[in-house]
Amino acid sequence: MPSDKDNIYLFYGDEELMIDEEIRAVAAKHLGREFSELNFLVFDAKEIEEESFLPQIRAVSMFCPKKVVLLKGLGAKKTEEDDEEGGQAEDKAEKADIIIDALAGLPQDTVFIAAAKHIDKRSRLYKFLNQNGRVREFRRFAPWEHNELAAWVEKRLKDAGLEAPRDAVFLLAQISGPSLLQIDTEIKKLWAYCADKEALTVQDIKELASRGELSSFTLQNALQERDLKKALNALNVMLAAKVKTEMIIGSLGSIISLMLEIKAAGDAFKAAGRQSYYIERCIEGSKRYSLRELAAGVKIMHDTDLRLKTISPDPRVTLEMMLSDIIARNN
Repeated sequence: MPSDKDNIYLFYGDEELMIDEEIRAVAAKHLGREFSELNFLVFDAKEIEEESFLPQIRAVSMFCPKKVVLLKGLGAKKTEEDDEEGGQAEDKAEKADIIIDALAGLPQDTVFIAAAKHIDKRSRLYKFLNQNGRVREFRRFAPWEHNELAAWVEKRLKDAGLEAPRDAVFLLAQISGPSLLQIDTEIKKLWAYCADKEALTVQDIKELASRGELSSFTLQNALQERDLKKALNALNVMLAAKVKTEMIIGSLGSIISLMLEIKAAGDAFKAAGRQSYYIERCIEGSKRYSLRELAAGVKIMHDTDLRLKTISPDPRVTLEMMLSDIIARNN
């Protein structure tokens, strides 16, 4: 087993962009600019087999002595078809054994990187990687970290050679959602169309945002404003734009959860000093709901998410019922 932690890495979390950039940074540090299929190998964790994985991990080439091995999808959930076949736990244990055996004989000039969205910290594989490598978690900004998210967006814009006033930065962060990958995509789009402008405007961002993104922004505002008609119209546009239902529930869930936290904490939340345009809107929105309604709203969203994943009902009708149950006055 290698004696140091410089050639085994585990990057996990729900922030794809940061994981991808960290992978690239480690690979570039080890390989320089000489990327090729010979020295940068990519495997899918669900498909690795001992007879093919181990030889490729341990092989040393005189033409490419340095190598980076990326194992993607570690800890990924299997499909329903996979579950029906049974033996999921045994299969995971077998895959873990293959990986651990391969790393036990890892050449010093080979860097191994595992990437995962979720990983069980109780598992033997995680404990092995944590003990013998470098483990980093990359999480999305929390709803109350909107100032931090806006600062990240502002820096990203500057790195792309774009300037934007604070209100435009906040708007871009809000309509794009918490995914840095999505925000980065929007920034690239803005760079392509607005690189010759001295500064971006709110209108520039609105014009280049997709209908689905703008409707997501509208839907969030409708929830805060307790406007059912506006919410249903925005939902219809998002579904027409093929926005995934989990993204819709996720964006609304973060808002209603924060409004519940604000309502429950009262003045203590304000005293904590977590202020931003996003927080201020949630504070105003929380005033339009009772504590009981917000708590019920969190449960309604959880139940709706579970229903969509298990029963597979009509998503439009199910989401419309969810919005109606949350926004309509119950007392």
